[in-house]
Amino acid sequence: MRNFFLKTILFVLILGGIVLGGSSFLLPTLVSHEVESRLESALHPEAQSMRVESSPGFKLALGEIDSFRGSLDGVTLGKLKVQRLTFDLRQIQIEPKELFFDQQLRFTSFGQGHIEGIIHQDDLKRYIEQHLSSSSAKGLTIETVEISGRGVLMGGRIDVGGFLSGKVTIQGRLEIEGNTLQFATEKLSIGGASLNRLSSGVVKSIPLYDFGKFPIPVQLDRVETGREEIHVFVHPVAQ
Repeated sequence: MRNFFLKTILFVLILGGIVLGGSSFLLPTLVSHEVESRLESALHPEAQSMRVESSPGFKLALGEIDSFRGSLDGVTLGKLKVQRLTFDLRQIQIEPKELFFDQQLRFTSFGQGHIEGIIHQDDLKRYIEQHLSSSSAKGLTIETVEISGRGVLMGGRIDVGGFLSGKVTIQGRLEIEGNTLQFATEKLSIGGASLNRLSSGVVKSIPLYDFGKFPIPVQLDRVETGREEIHVFVHPVAQ
């Protein structure tokens, strides 16, 4: 009888070890796959790689995530092309039921980290061209866009029925308005002459993307400009 009891305890311990070991291996893979599926269906990236980790692994069944890292390449936010979205999040809590059964990725608590978006100057140029073509800035054509640590410099031409024509230079910066990323004109010149009154018109402020429309609730933290690129940083908002 005693031997049977000891063997039963041993069997339960072995079975528990197998279950825990299996969950540590299978759950991260399963959750990573579900997270990738949710992000892919919402953002349609050209390529992606995500990794979700927790130790021990069975914590994922409760929605507890130690680290959430990866990237999405070739994402379009609204009409703005983003070269890469990089996720680097730690100590977060998601709602597992909604992830697996409702196909929704919802953060219930958030520890540290950020999501970084990288926008190339060529994609900003295309966006500005589309924006101007659908606005009242008729006759204004943007030919070049240069991004540096000093901000954004655009060059082009303007021709308003022969009344106003010449080479245009627009200097500006990226700024945050609420939860929207936008371009703000600081200086506009035509043929070398500064025209501050015109810079307060249609090109004064150009919205690029409202992060209130991002598929995961996020808050826009900061924006930086560097060589040929814009770097945008946001963090998830717990619900």
